[in-house]
Amino acid sequence: MRRGPTVAWAACLLWGGVSFFLAPDRTVALGEGIRLLAGAGAYLVTSYALRERRELGLALGGILALACGIALYDIAHFAQKIGFASHFTADNISILGTHESIGSLLALLLPLALGLGLSGALPDRARLTSQAVVLILGFAWIMTRCRSAWLGGSIGLLLIGYLFWRYPPLSKKKEYRGAHTWKQKLTSPIVIIIGALVVMALVGGLAPLLSNRVTGLVNLLEDGSLGTRLIMWSGGLRMLSLKPLFGWGLGSYLLLQGRWTNLGDGPEQVVLNGTGHQNIAHNYYVQWAAETGSVGLFLLLFSVFVLLFSGWRALARVRDPGERTLLIACLGALSGGLVEVNGSPAFQFCGVWAVFWALAGVLMGVIRQAGEDPAPQRARFGYGIAALAAALICGGAVWLGKLLWDPRGQPRGVFQVVERTHGPYYPGEAVRWRALYRNGWGKEQGSHPATTWVVPVWFEQGGTRAPRPVKSEEWALWREEFNASDLLRGFSELSLRLPAGETGMLQVQADFQDEFGRTYSASRVVDVVEAPPAKKKPTTKPQPH
Repeated sequence: MRRGPTVAWAACLLWGGVSFFLAPDRTVALGEGIRLLAGAGAYLVTSYALRERRELGLALGGILALACGIALYDIAHFAQKIGFASHFTADNISILGTHESIGSLLALLLPLALGLGLSGALPDRARLTSQAVVLILGFAWIMTRCRSAWLGGSIGLLLIGYLFWRYPPLSKKKEYRGAHTWKQKLTSPIVIIIGALVVMALVGGLAPLLSNRVTGLVNLLEDGSLGTRLIMWSGGLRMLSLKPLFGWGLGSYLLLQGRWTNLGDGPEQVVLNGTGHQNIAHNYYVQWAAETGSVGLFLLLFSVFVLLFSGWRALARVRDPGERTLLIACLGALSGGLVEVNGSPAFQFCGVWAVFWALAGVLMGVIRQAGEDPAPQRARFGYGIAALAAALICGGAVWLGKLLWDPRGQPRGVFQVVERTHGPYYPGEAVRWRALYRNGWGKEQGSHPATTWVVPVWFEQGGTRAPRPVKSEEWALWREEFNASDLLRGFSELSLRLPAGETGMLQVQADFQDEFGRTYSASRVVDVVEAPPAKKKPTTKPQPH
């Protein structure tokens, strides 16, 4: 039974390899495949190559040291940028790029550091160092302004507190040696750490930041970022409902999500220039399900459920205080990370993904050292419950995708192509068109990247020649921002330079797919007339003096 989590994890990894061959673009899929392999390498190294507890401790220490370096850099950048008493509104504050990337990493590692810092089983130097790490990571974690990281980290911290109370690494008699007085409780490590973080947040200029973000948590329905995430999640569920078994292939969400969300970059932009957060679902389970189908989602959920269940079962068998500390710390960190990715793109970042599976490998290494489960029938029953829960979630996701995005009862929208330039048009001039879409309720929405432009066709005046398509180097596609405050949505536009020295007609056509998969088509024809002769400037005879 000790091999159960690894077998489930290996099956999930192999299915990711199968999805690589189903991908619409192998270049994008290769990037996703490298991310999966990075996580696989981290898991195998920490679970099988590092066999001794000291080696596992050094690996965790290295990860925490790296996180401290990143956190200290961000704190210094925060102080230099705005000062410790100013209001902070910047989106990107981290050396890793954005607040979401560093927030996800800290949501994983803060519970881990706290678990090590609270254990009386570690040497004093290691325990005090871990407590100092908690202060550094905790302040940076608060500073990230990432609410999904706050939620995931909080879940991990609460779980660690419960596990330390339920399965203390040292017996209470050895650890406490008598009842605690109120003075001893006030000077406990957890109270000191919480108090220090509160003081740092208040005097460090974070009060306005925290107030704004907490207000957003209270008023979720008025939060624009939540509305955008709901559109992203709905697009992923729609993709899953159309190909429920095998999905669209690895990396396909990055390429195709615009068909159902009208957000972010189009496929050609993703392939040529890459993309960013605007093409990520901000929910790893939804994105993984869209790409690998219900089979891939089932294997992912089953593997993590089995891993956490096996870790929880091993708590009662592990007798060594140090190993139990590692077990509790990893369980809290992994649980918080799994909650956090419900609302963030964390696992799409290769670094965060690798750190998660490195911690999963540490957990698996401790489970292996704990020996066989004395009650294999209960373990098998737990595996069955995990499989049933994963299957129910997969079925619910497919059902929800079909239910929410059923076009019945939804009126069709209006799609049209309009000219951005004004005629009359003469040979050699530039013309620009924009695709516009209003949904069935009359609300204007972005038309990019769900618009596909057909190659423009030129009709020569007089009809002596057959219509000919315009050469690709003579026209270009553009993305115009929806408005200054909404950078995720945009209009799809086409610009073209008319043939020089020719008159006739030019036809442009665009096809559009709404969020329900319904297609629209619109076209526009412009007349190109001969330019009027230039007017001669009147000449005046010089007057005699």
